Amino acid sequence: MHHLNHVHRRGAVYVWRRRCPHEAYERHTFIQVSLKTREFSTAKIISAILNCAFMNFIMKVKQQKITRVEAQRFLTAIVSIELERIEAERYAEPHAKTPGDWRNRYLDERARAIALRKVASMGPAAQLFEEDRSALTQEFTHDDAFERVERHIQFLTGSFDAAFTDETLDLAKAHITRSGFSDDDVRVLLQIRLTGTADAMTQSDRKNQTTPFVGLMPDLRSTEMINIPPLTSIKPSREGYDDSLDSLCQAYFSEGFKDSQDPAEQKKIAKDRRQNHAVLTQFCAAVGKKRLTDLQQQDLHFYVSVLERMPKVYGRSIKDRELSIMELLERAEELPDDEVGLSSATINRNLTILRNFLKYARGRGARPTEELFLSDLRRKDNSDERSARLAFTDSDVMKLAQHPIWTGCRSAERRNMPGNHVIKDGLYWGPIIAAASGARREEIMGLAIEDIVMDGPIPYILIQPNAVRRLKNASSHRAVPIHSRLMEHGFSDYVQELQERGEHDLFPDLRPGTPTETYGNVFYKPWKAALDMQLAEDANRKTFHSFRHRVISILRHDPEIDKASVKDLVGHRHEDVTDSVYRDPAKLLMLQRIVEAIPVVF
Repeated sequence: MHHLNHVHRRGAVYVWRRRCPHEAYERHTFIQVSLKTREFSTAKIISAILNCAFMNFIMKVKQQKITRVEAQRFLTAIVSIELERIEAERYAEPHAKTPGDWRNRYLDERARAIALRKVASMGPAAQLFEEDRSALTQEFTHDDAFERVERHIQFLTGSFDAAFTDETLDLAKAHITRSGFSDDDVRVLLQIRLTGTADAMTQSDRKNQTTPFVGLMPDLRSTEMINIPPLTSIKPSREGYDDSLDSLCQAYFSEGFKDSQDPAEQKKIAKDRRQNHAVLTQFCAAVGKKRLTDLQQQDLHFYVSVLERMPKVYGRSIKDRELSIMELLERAEELPDDEVGLSSATINRNLTILRNFLKYARGRGARPTEELFLSDLRRKDNSDERSARLAFTDSDVMKLAQHPIWTGCRSAERRNMPGNHVIKDGLYWGPIIAAASGARREEIMGLAIEDIVMDGPIPYILIQPNAVRRLKNASSHRAVPIHSRLMEHGFSDYVQELQERGEHDLFPDLRPGTPTETYGNVFYKPWKAALDMQLAEDANRKTFHSFRHRVISILRHDPEIDKASVKDLVGHRHEDVTDSVYRDPAKLLMLQRIVEAIPVVF
């Protein structure tokens, strides 16, 4: 077989792989594309096209100007270097013998900062104009301000030589990690260096500094890779922690997710802790940084690009959990496009977790050297991810109602097989309640017997926090009148029977077997089997939440129904503070009329 440059076989197909130029990425990075063909002749044609496109890419990269992120990184580095230099000078500086000596040092530093900014703006042609004289006279109270600044300008413009330029380029290569700069790049780098030096002098204003130190974080560089311990090994500690990511993560997990005496709240805290641990562990493994102060904007960008290249389903098998980030990305290259890339909602959720972690660290005095902009990386889904879960149609609900769960099944173990048994449990009542109220899955499955109020003129379900689950938000706390169809199915008798048995949960058959599970999790598997059985391909993008979409859509398109009352019924937040604060959602009679307008075919 003939050899093709940059092409090799991975499994049964050909893969094209080339290293990216240093001008494009800080670290050694490869672009790898699956050619998705087993034929050598086809691979030869596709690889030639990719090589041509890659060369065009390299040319564009080499012609790139310095980016805003690179400029910010270089400026931050210059400020840090200059502050260290100033600290070293002041550390060895003897006390001023007279107030005049101290004042002379102070004024000279202020004049130098002004001169630096003037030279940064004008370059070697910098000089003071008459307009500058009047401005300096207003800012300085001494007579020789103009002369002081002018002396510094003359000194700085005289230092614009090859040695100064070479030193600046060496600094830029170390902190921007580029191998080549154009003449325009060099000019901009010189401006940034002078500006950074001026900023450092302003930050270290002698008048406001009582010690030689400007309050930078200590340099605690670690040679070990970040290794966030598992949740079971994290213990609250009284010891101090540095700015290393593993130390901050341990403190974050032990202090940011405190246990609760409330069982339902504790379950929520445990879930949040596991999710945060998984995301932060994944982030640290992806970017490979050990210290918080080392994090840069490009690390966040790289992490998001990793999420966009990950398999949509990963980590469920033992084999998957043993793979590294890079191995998972390689596995994704052999998957179809529709099986690769996490959703916008997941990416935005992970960025929110990172934002909360950085906020925690910032509150304890640890922060990255450069400012990070997570909001710039959030993904917008133009298709509206809420509408990605479609509402059930009339036909869908009719088909679901014909399932053996509601028409008669073989037995409790064979709910999908037709028979003579109608078993009234959580799997039976849950979809009917959702179809008749638009309530959320966990709101329904986690109901307690005490949440069902039957002793008034209008029976209703009180959706409130209880011992087994919390609510999504404050607006979710509400009263929902019980639809007459539930009464016709014997819902009142079902509740009474549970009360007589001394049960606490409305659906004891859905009680989780482990602390990490929820009632909705137990319900999901048999419900999904019934959904797929009845709707087949029509079940795509339809879930239990589709009942809620259906109810809201029906009610909001009814011109005789008040839209604010619909929000009260389904637990949506009001945009108007008058509605949300002063509106009384307990007007059961009005809500009952709305509930009865919902068509229920079960």
